[in-house]
Amino acid sequence: MRVSRFAILFSAAFALVAAGCGGGNKEKTEPKMQRFYSKEEPGMWDGQADMHVPKIEFKKGEKRQFTVTVPLVGTPNPVHRIEAIFLLAVDGMKETEISAKRFNEVVLSASADFELPEETEKNKNTAYYIVAKCNLHDMWRVPVQAKEFF
Repeated sequence: MRVSRFAILFSAAFALVAAGCGGGNKEKTEPKMQRFYSKEEPGMWDGQADMHVPKIEFKKGEKRQFTVTVPLVGTPNPVHRIEAIFLLAVDGMKETEISAKRFNEVVLSASADFELPEETEKNKNTAYYIVAKCNLHDMWRVPVQAKEFF
């Protein structure tokens, strides 16, 4: 029985495809899911940081008050918006929501005013973060540099 070259090549090609094109059993790498994203670690949202990372502006003459804005300009169709901005306190593994502003509709410019707790001066172990929650691109976090206040 004679086997044609075509049959041999076809069988070899099929075997290579079945084995992952000769590369062995390579696993597909999925984008890394993170709880929070940042400018330094945009994860699967690379290229989205400029629109989503919150900006903090400290109020002059005030010890613990600041305004947060998120550069994203909301759009109604398709809906792309900031859903909320949070002030979080993190002490070790304990995370506490200090304050939040939620947006029930698309806003052109998401902003919120926050104030650090009075005990901030005494508790140097607590880190404070601003988190912006986007309906499409998850949560973006920046630290609040409390030392700026004292």
